[in-house]
Amino acid sequence: MNKQEIEDKLLGAIRGSGLGKALNHSQLVALSKGFLVQIISLGHYDLSEEDKEKIIDSVVERYEMLIGVIQPGPVIIDNGDPSEWFIKIKENTKFHYSDRYFHYLQSNDFADETIESIKSSTEKVLSYCADPRGSSLIKEQKKRGLVVGDVQSGKTSNYISLINMACDVGYSIVVLLAGMTSSLRQQTQDRVDEGFIGAKSDSINSGPVYIGVGIETEKYYGIPLTNHSNDFVKYVKENQNAGSEDYNKPIVLVVKKNKSVLEGVAKWLKPGLNNIKKKSNILIIDDEADNASVNTKKDPSEMTAINGAIRSIFNNFQIASYVGYTATPFANIFINPFEEDPSNQDLFPADFILLLETPTNYFGFDKVFSRNEDGEYKHIAKIDKKDEFYLDTHHKKDVHYLGLSKDLEDAILNFYICNVIRTLDGKKTKHRSMLINISRFNDVQKDIVEKVEEYHDTFLAELAELDKQEDNIYFKSKKLFRLYQLYFSEKNYEDVRRKYSWDDIKNNLLSEVEQVIVKLINNSVKNRFSYETFKDVGARVIIIGGFVLSRGLTLEGLIISYFDRNSVAYDTLLQMCRWFGYRFGYEKLCKIYMTQESIDAFEAVNDAVENLKEQFRLLAAAKKTPRDFGLMVKESPDTLETALLVTSRNKMYNTKQVYCTLNYSGFAVDTSKIFKEYSINKHNFEMIKELFENIIASGASIDYGKRIYAAKVDSELIAEFINNIKIPYENIKFDQNSIYYYITSEDNQYHYWDVVVASGKGEGTFELYPGKVVQPAERSSESRCEENYYRISGNKNRLFEPSIFASGLNSDEIEEAKGYARARMLDGHSKKDNPIAADYLKVRKNPLLVIYPVVLKDNEEEFNKSKVNGVIFGFALGFPDTQKGVMIKYRANKVKLDQLAKRYADIDEEEDEYDD
Repeated sequence: MNKQEIEDKLLGAIRGSGLGKALNHSQLVALSKGFLVQIISLGHYDLSEEDKEKIIDSVVERYEMLIGVIQPGPVIIDNGDPSEWFIKIKENTKFHYSDRYFHYLQSNDFADETIESIKSSTEKVLSYCADPRGSSLIKEQKKRGLVVGDVQSGKTSNYISLINMACDVGYSIVVLLAGMTSSLRQQTQDRVDEGFIGAKSDSINSGPVYIGVGIETEKYYGIPLTNHSNDFVKYVKENQNAGSEDYNKPIVLVVKKNKSVLEGVAKWLKPGLNNIKKKSNILIIDDEADNASVNTKKDPSEMTAINGAIRSIFNNFQIASYVGYTATPFANIFINPFEEDPSNQDLFPADFILLLETPTNYFGFDKVFSRNEDGEYKHIAKIDKKDEFYLDTHHKKDVHYLGLSKDLEDAILNFYICNVIRTLDGKKTKHRSMLINISRFNDVQKDIVEKVEEYHDTFLAELAELDKQEDNIYFKSKKLFRLYQLYFSEKNYEDVRRKYSWDDIKNNLLSEVEQVIVKLINNSVKNRFSYETFKDVGARVIIIGGFVLSRGLTLEGLIISYFDRNSVAYDTLLQMCRWFGYRFGYEKLCKIYMTQESIDAFEAVNDAVENLKEQFRLLAAAKKTPRDFGLMVKESPDTLETALLVTSRNKMYNTKQVYCTLNYSGFAVDTSKIFKEYSINKHNFEMIKELFENIIASGASIDYGKRIYAAKVDSELIAEFINNIKIPYENIKFDQNSIYYYITSEDNQYHYWDVVVASGKGEGTFELYPGKVVQPAERSSESRCEENYYRISGNKNRLFEPSIFASGLNSDEIEEAKGYARARMLDGHSKKDNPIAADYLKVRKNPLLVIYPVVLKDNEEEFNKSKVNGVIFGFALGFPDTQKGVMIKYRANKVKLDQLAKRYADIDEEEDEYDD
């Protein structure tokens, strides 16, 4: 038993003792020491006192990461009650596959709460699938659903759990669609080998090599018709005796989304053919279900090759279930749920949509983009685009990469430092990775590899020469001195510096840097990097690539990322976030280098995704069906972003006119982009004065307190005002045309509005009329030379504060809004009990127009040229949350579409890296 096995045994003993959660640190140490003494007393292990202490510290650290993890339950939108078949079969089934898999997860440091959540969500998914034993009801024979989870949050563990449990209840064929690239397919095959089959799939025919769930029993539990080396077509060709296997076991295929591969699977997997004569059911699991699986043909009678092949496999079987998994479900929910041929059903998730909530130990958006007390990002470093070696995101395929920017050199140096720290922390054999993703072109990536290797070789040579020298000689190397500066200046090393001196870093640096390798991952590389090769020593690898790194591929131990891509399509951009995931023991070390533009884009993506999740929760609570969900997405103001910008150009609306139904119920929108032009701000000021003149003339009451507040203003005045102000079209959700038609619709239920002039802590005062003044709001902003507007609050991309929507509410209404916030926190959907805009909108009786006089605290010289009466003007709207909103037809004219098309003309979409 090696040190790692001893450590695992100790951890298992603590977790199984039943005492762990009641133990403090000293009690944990005592228990660990006592157990270690018992192992050593057997006489088989010769460990030094230093090794004992390291093992104890590591066990305690691992266990402390597992306790206190909060795992919210899943949210499900379904098409009725779950099928009774699962409830009945569950009572009389021994879940051998599942129990074996959950034990395996526990041995791999999954928290008990997380394992229980995986089990619970798997049962929910399976209960909405088809009964594998068959049903006389046609509607129960075919089931389709979608599981949505955050990037790198554990979707793979969830669908492997589904494979195991499905086989427990009688599913006999599982087809797992594993992305578009060979790298991702191979990675997924390895995970299936470990979590379900129990042996390396390459070894089954020649003598099983047991791994994962098969180690303890030395058995394998499924028949793979694919293996690590070969996808389905190659496997069948090279294994002509594939039919002679023990087909009493479940069959599993891990295949790439490739036309010829899928057509081969569809042809071979037909009930009654080959060796599957007795296998009449199939479970299809579609990883990255939004990628390539969705039919993008304009004519619904036509199908893309991959979509058609998946549907063929699904529709070949009388009993079939299709379950898609994705972090970006936008394309899936826009599949038409109504125009379906019963004999050739499309992949719309008609029966259920399940949202996997993330546990508290997930290193996701909230943590990655968190700030310290000084307002600085904890994990983000901004790339300087003015650096002479900065590679512009709009570069062409034949650009010559000249050299590393200072930011990229710093990123590499930080990676060296982090390697030393991980080893000093006792994690010598743990993988560590760095990601560089700054080009979609294979040839440019090769240039980048050459420059990174050149820098690494030079650094290593200087380090080897000066390794034992005193600092005054050591620092003659500018690279070594820069590394020293980074160690003492980077805030994410603050805790580390209390443990390890500079000499600790310096004395271990050479041995770590010597192990660092630079690897290219794209479709031009045949023998791709494998972490398996380094399983005994731990990889130290700088990985450079593009698309292959952007969809599903997991980079083990990712610490440093250098990212700069021009993809603003939401689904593409979000999938590039390889830095999200679980970072046990090294979360504080993680750093991502990106430009301000990328920060803005990720903020916008997160806003859209979080809004989508909230719609999931609301629809689940309202007992809506997946078809209702598809409609609601199309009915929300976010459609103006999600339908047009969320996905690649071949999935975008491309006609001159776009019609969709909008429902603003419960939504708050604002103008986070405000024109710089003085003349436009002057125009908007005149419109504001005219509005208040009309309000006074109408007899509505106005309160001139701290905030100027008008109640029960005629909706026609608001509609005209919104129609006449001038705002940048980049405020996509604040679409003046759709809002105007919404307010003036014959079905409009809001005859009156409230109006408030926001105030804040900005310098000076804003005077609406002589003597009628407010202190303006103060906001930070960004001003880009190529844009004619300010970006208010920079990457926050928001003008309003939620509390503004409490304007005019009485104390009871405010308390009711706080109650909604507290309930959300208790349900595990929020970490704070502060009301958000949606909470106030649930209790408002009238919609609210907010006029924002704004003072900018930066860009002073430019701001002075823009301001009117000391300020510039932004606007926000909040609509009461009613169960039934007013529906209007939104018409996006060709001008707007052309503007959007021009703005996003250079988005990175298709890579030159797809595998054949």
